[in-house]
Amino acid sequence: MPANARSHAVLTTESKVTIRGQTTIPAPVREALK
Repeated sequence: MPANARSHAVLTTESKVTIRGQTTIPAPVREALK
């Protein structure tokens, strides 16, 4: 797996955790983090 893909996977995981922790996150931000 390329290093950049691995980093992306980590960022995606962290983003999902953040979304779960902040239920009031704006829709545009939530879409951008998908």
